[in-house]
Amino acid sequence: EVEILDEDELPEDQQREGREVTDDEGEGEEGPFYADEESTFIPLTWATKLPRSFYKGSDPEWQEFVKVAKDKQRHRKIQDELVQVVYTGATQHPTISRQLGGKDLKVGKYWLDISFPDGPPPEYERSGLEIGDGFIAWSQQKVSQEQQWRITRALWPSAALSSLWAAGKVLCGINYRRVKQALGLEGSDPFSPEERYRTAMQIMEKHQRAQERKQLGNPRASQTPDGGLPAGTATPGNLVGSAAEEPSLAEPQSNDPKSSTKPDPNTKKLPYNFPTLPLPSTSLTNPTASTDLPIAMHVFSASLNKSWNPPANSSQKAEPPRGSFVVQGLVEVRGSRGRILFDVQSCYDPRQNKYVVVNAAVRGFKRWNQAPRGGP
Repeated sequence: EVEILDEDELPEDQQREGREVTDDEGEGEEGPFYADEESTFIPLTWATKLPRSFYKGSDPEWQEFVKVAKDKQRHRKIQDELVQVVYTGATQHPTISRQLGGKDLKVGKYWLDISFPDGPPPEYERSGLEIGDGFIAWSQQKVSQEQQWRITRALWPSAALSSLWAAGKVLCGINYRRVKQALGLEGSDPFSPEERYRTAMQIMEKHQRAQERKQLGNPRASQTPDGGLPAGTATPGNLVGSAAEEPSLAEPQSNDPKSSTKPDPNTKKLPYNFPTLPLPSTSLTNPTASTDLPIAMHVFSASLNKSWNPPANSSQKAEPPRGSFVVQGLVEVRGSRGRILFDVQSCYDPRQNKYVVVNAAVRGFKRWNQAPRGGP
């Protein structure tokens, strides 16, 4: 007969020596198993947000922040580097450079502030199958905030859907106003998207014609009251349109039948003829040119650029990467035509001594000389 006794009831010489198990050891045995970076990971669950962590005073990232905070000369160097990055980007951007005058751009006033985050950006965790060298296991994988944002944006394309909705709404409004104008219920609205687009294109074409006259050596050519060229004036559009009717200057036409080009006998002919289809006009001087599609594409691209990244005041705003701090503020760039104020959001890594993220958005544009839009 076997009798089971507790360890306390055993004689002292038969009791076993034990050891205390710490909390760290217990958590190590029961904690999640993260997949190795060299293994193949197949995610099978949606990522969940991990509890937020904060920097400690002993962390190397916080120690680096303390060094930067005490070095005022380094503050100025970091700010000057960001100003130079914004200035270089403005000079290399064709639209911004043209708006400012194109030449002799310079940095105006700027105000930049440095702020240190309390902790690293939040991380996410997802579960799935880890396929390694000779094994398959159920493991977890950590996902950064930027990766999670990109995955969410790809699986739920809210930016593309909102852009399609905005473009469709503009097209419906254009056709609705067109029907009302055809019925005589209302006149042309100068502030409608189609009229604003048409006015902008007319101004652009006038500017292009002025540049073409300078290239042709006739900058003082007279103009009609509407800003066009008089009849008979040679323009690139007229030259292209009459190229099929008049002989070329480089290759004079000859009446000799022997000199006429003959079709290549080796050229294969199609058994049927394709009809000649008219191509859509790209010039607003043609009354049949439609502006609906260009306006819709412009609205779609503008809405997509606005919705592609989270706004600065949104809860989905990306936080600075681990070990980096935020440098944000206003930078002004001046030119011969006006000045542009940029709203700058950037992240600087002191260990790498460089900016890892730089975002600059146009906050305002002011012309030195502003003409009345309504005319003289």
